[in-house]
Order: sequence, then structure tokens, then C-alpha cells
Amino acid sequence: MANKLFWIDEAESIFYILQGALARTKAPISIVYIMPKTKEALFSDEQVLEFIRKADVVFHDTDKAGWWGILPNSGRKEVAAFLKRMKTHFNIEEPSPYHVVVTEVRDPQASLIEIVKAIKTMPKTEETSTVNYVDGPWTKGSKSTIKVSLVVDEPIIREVLKRSISTIRLDHFDIELQEFEDGLAFESSEWHKSAHSHLVVLDDVLPKKNGMEVVHFLRNQASSQKFHIFMLTDRVSEENLITAYQMGIDEMIHKPFNLRLFESLFRRTIERLWFE
Repeated sequence: MANKLFWIDEAESIFYILQGALARTKAPISIVYIMPKTKEALFSDEQVLEFIRKADVVFHDTDKAGWWGILPNSGRKEVAAFLKRMKTHFNIEEPSPYHVVVTEVRDPQASLIEIVKAIKTMPKTEETSTVNYVDGPWTKGSKSTIKVSLVVDEPIIREVLKRSISTIRLDHFDIELQEFEDGLAFESSEWHKSAHSHLVVLDDVLPKKNGMEVVHFLRNQASSQKFHIFMLTDRVSEENLITAYQMGIDEMIHKPFNLRLFESLFRRTIERLWFE
């Protein structure tokens, strides 16, 4: 795509196609505005196209005061690498003769033209940095749903876990939670059949169908990869641990357990799911 420097109306059509991948990859699209401070610092179109990667899109707005880059699957880390590469490629020395504005797009319905217009009409402030990161309505995408099942026999532990999980606030996910007193009730429900990512907190000992039987059931589903299984147990021998992990359990939590430790492990697991 980088064999041409587009005008903004042409870039809008390409941007629309790139937005289709937002829900699948979960990585944002970054938009970078490079604005020279002097006429001498202005790049020619040929220089820009020589520098830009094939996967990126470059375009002019109607003012043609600088140039814009669309970087698919790029967050702050990738933008930092992009700017470092630009500095090296063009032998840019400090103080930089460019103002740079960066924003991330997560909303699959956002309009490129409206984003450009909003950035260019933002109030001018005293800039303390050559690179300025800005947010807008387009920065926040729609949240995904993640399911959580508590398959725990003891009512007190089940209630404690429910309250703990209910207090967790996540940027990218909404949590839907259901409780089950035994493995048979969980297996018989329709709850586990949706395509959502699904975290299952499971007792190893249950009145109807024990934990290992439930694990076997889940790992034999066609969509078994969507399940992340935490097992609560007071059996901590190496043999039991080896068997559990071989069966497909992801995390073993030894009873009695530290609630804060569980919350940290639970949150880390969800954050990792966001980038898979």
C-alpha cells in the first residue's frame, strides 16, 4: 500500500478495510501526523514513500501541511519504533524540526476524516514534547464479553470468589458470571456453549461429577481452547500436579488460598487473553 501517497478521501476507504481487523486482532490502528516546523524540514512525497513500510498507509489532508501515516496493528511500542526508524532514516537531530501527533484507534466505526479534522482543530497548547499522544472518542473500542463459571461446592467460598471477581474492572472486557454447585449442573447447562472466552474456577471435589471429570468434558469439546481452567485443591503432591496439568488444567490454586493472589492471577490471565 505504501507505493503511493494518497489523499485523505482515498485513505478513508483503505482505513475502513483495516478497521475490519480490529475486533479480530485487538491491536489498535495508530495514526501519526508528521508536521514540519519549517519549510526546509518538509519531506518530498518520494522521500516519504522510500521510508514507509509496505504495510503502512500514508496520505495528505487537504492542507498538505505535512503527512499522515496509518499504522495497522500498532500501539505505542510500535509507534516508538516507527519514530526511531524515521529519525535514523532522515538523520534527524535534536531539537527535532517536526511536531508529531499520535492517536490510537480502537473503534471499528470511527471515520478517518473526522479523526483528522478533530486532531487539526484541537486547541493549541504549550508543547513540552515533540511527540504528543492524544485521545478521542475513537480511542475506546467496544468491549468483548468474557464468561466466568464458578463450579464450587462450598457456598462461602463461592460467594467470596463471586464478590472478588465482581469488583475487578477491566478495560477491554465485560464479565458475565454464573455459579454452579456441582459439575453435572455445569455440564448440563447451555452456559458453556457460546463462543466467548471462558474462565472456569473449579473445585477438584464436587458432589456430582468431580473436577477432573469436568476438565475431561471441557477438553473434549470442539472449542476447548476457549476455556481457561483454574482448579482449587488441597492435594499438592507432585504426582497430582503432573496429572492435573496433563489433563489440561491451566492453573492449580492450593487451598486455603490468598484472595489477593487469586485476584492477581485472574486479572493477569484476562489481560493475556486480550493479546491472544
